Amino acid sequence: MVNCEYYVARPPQKDNSIVASNPTSMRLILLLLLCSFLTQAQNSDQIEIFYVGNMGVAIVKNDSVILVDALHDYYDVYYLPTDTAILSKIHKHLKPYQTLVAVIATHMHKDHFDEALITQLSQQLPNSKTIMGKQSAESLGQVNAEQLQVVNQSGTVPLKNGLSVSMKNIGHIGARHETVENYRIEIKWGEHRFI
Repeated sequence: MVNCEYYVARPPQKDNSIVASNPTSMRLILLLLLCSFLTQAQNSDQIEIFYVGNMGVAIVKNDSVILVDALHDYYDVYYLPTDTAILSKIHKHLKPYQTLVAVIATHMHKDHFDEALITQLSQQLPNSKTIMGKQSAESLGQVNAEQLQVVNQSGTVPLKNGLSVSMKNIGHIGARHETVENYRIEIKWGEHRFI
């Protein structure tokens, strides 16, 4: 941590101005700029998106994270399961997965959704929400009813200040999947919007 107060509290030059040619003044200016940059970096409103396996992503803002289709196990050789190193970071609350806000599943296919992983994670992290359609929710194990937010065809789930998840069933492509609920997801997070 940089101690800015020591330098800011120094007495001004004799003529009450900062002289650029003075090495002490230059260090003061550079230190103030650095402190300003560090303060802005700490209060960043930046959102990062991380790939976690197959169709899964983690959307991270500051220390909060939303997982979308990110909890699935081995399904077939053509699909990548969620990386075990990422799962370990989620369980241990390591960067960038300190605060899991929500787990979202678009549909119940095994390359997007694993009942056991979602159930296990929801039991370990009781402050997070699990958001999905009715069809996916019916296949879950024991999940705390307060955590589970089931969307029936369409709806919006407010999560915390400036963060909400809207879902709408748009159906799955392909005749063999015509009975599968598949949700379009819209995440609004402050000034940011993801579909």
